[in-house]
Amino acid sequence: MKTSSTVLLRKLKEQLGKSGKETQTQIEQLLLQLSKKELALNKTLLPYHEAVLFISAYPASHQQKRMAEKELSRITSYLRNTPDKVLLSLANTGLPFTPMVSTYSHECSSWLEIHPQCTIELIGQSDYSLNDILIHTLPTLERSNTTADFNNQEILGVLGVKKHQQLHFYLNQFNSLNNQPTVKDYFFDKLGLEIRIKPKNKLFSRTYNRIPVSSIYYQQDWKKDFDILGLLNSSLPNQKSITHQETDKVIMAVKNTMTLNDRETDPVTYLDPGSLRIYELERGISVTLYGIVPARQLPMESYVGFTLFKNGLPTAYGGSWIFGERANFGINIFEAFRGGESGYIMCQLLRVYRMTFGISYFEIEPYQFGLDNPEGITSGAFWFYYKYGFRPVDKPLHKLASQERKKIKDKKSYKTSKSTLIRFTDSNMALNLGKTIPLSLPTITQKITKMIQKQFSGDRGLSVTVSTEILKGQTIFDHPLNKEQQQVFLELALVSNALEITSPESHKLLALMTRTKSMDLYEYQRYLLMFLNNETARK
Repeated sequence: MKTSSTVLLRKLKEQLGKSGKETQTQIEQLLLQLSKKELALNKTLLPYHEAVLFISAYPASHQQKRMAEKELSRITSYLRNTPDKVLLSLANTGLPFTPMVSTYSHECSSWLEIHPQCTIELIGQSDYSLNDILIHTLPTLERSNTTADFNNQEILGVLGVKKHQQLHFYLNQFNSLNNQPTVKDYFFDKLGLEIRIKPKNKLFSRTYNRIPVSSIYYQQDWKKDFDILGLLNSSLPNQKSITHQETDKVIMAVKNTMTLNDRETDPVTYLDPGSLRIYELERGISVTLYGIVPARQLPMESYVGFTLFKNGLPTAYGGSWIFGERANFGINIFEAFRGGESGYIMCQLLRVYRMTFGISYFEIEPYQFGLDNPEGITSGAFWFYYKYGFRPVDKPLHKLASQERKKIKDKKSYKTSKSTLIRFTDSNMALNLGKTIPLSLPTITQKITKMIQKQFSGDRGLSVTVSTEILKGQTIFDHPLNKEQQQVFLELALVSNALEITSPESHKLLALMTRTKSMDLYEYQRYLLMFLNNETARK
């Protein structure tokens, strides 16, 4: 009696993430049997693709890698020859030649419109009044059309916009609001454009969206237990040197990764090419870091995203909100690659942020381990983070976690109740690698609010004017400030006034921070660390 594809796939998935020669032999035998099965557009195709993709990222040998790539190629050929109407059942899976249907930001939509690997089309939009939008974007001589009480179809007709031109028209109109990003975001969201992406070739897929690697790391074992602090404190190799052309390819892979997984994050959507760094680490891991273009940056903080690649395949994404020695950290390992070396991957990322930015204190929000995230509760994600040094910030919950951990150690069959895991989500978790808890941005913000109330009776306009004039008299700039630098200067003027900065050295650092915030996030962080350390020592 022949074994079904479903049974073979189940057996294959049971072996993934295990080590040993016998296990690897079983994986290869199962792959061989599955390769002889006819592919079909049923419930096993996607799980099979995910299992083979895992093997491609974590091959134990050249033979395994070759077999996995051959199966990925077979799946691709099958999908290439499947009618488009049939492929709709695989929409948003990111498999080769399958469509993506979603809503995207203006920047992402504009990028997709000129994407060399796909085409896009508008398939739906909200009924929000175009008049309310176009009055802000049309040439002044055409704006009277928006006050003539036309409905959406009528005004498009008056403007001569044909149906196949609508998407380009909308994207082009919103370009006029690029200097008002918050206004642009507000109205573009109201428009609610639903877009279908159709791949031109196999490269626009999770299967083949990769970065080149010099060699493949073959997985002989799995890093489940390791010296956590030793890894976090180990220095990084020099960042990888790449050409402008190679940078463009990496950025394409980073952006494709998010789109093909139906995700968007600010660091990817508004990625600043000049901020890109790549670190090639141990065991086939590469980490890309990137910041945000000046117009989208946060006040004082640096929101730095990452994409982690394993043997060239994107396996995780996330980012950190960095302020001095503190970082709010978030990680998402793509479902196809869970069950591998998740803890080791996370610690490698923490290491990269720690060594690149001088971070000593990482904090994660409750969503990461269960708040409004049932999967996080079911999987006991709280204990995953606990294992790698994170502890509840709330003291009573910190104590409760310690008690629960002792129960788990004392009795192997003991499991933390669902209700307790939910209680843990009432607090952030933190990994403190230093002796103290570094100053937080909300603490400074609170001081600014108190200063405005005390010195200026709540008049925020006056507080900015006065604080700016004071700091102007205490800082010197060699060249005029551009628009982004002027905004940074206003923010730092409030900080200087609220913290009662008097040190000439600190004033010099504030000037350097003003210069670098919009130009070089790495230099800015270096000066910010010096400034905070200087003020901490002074007080």
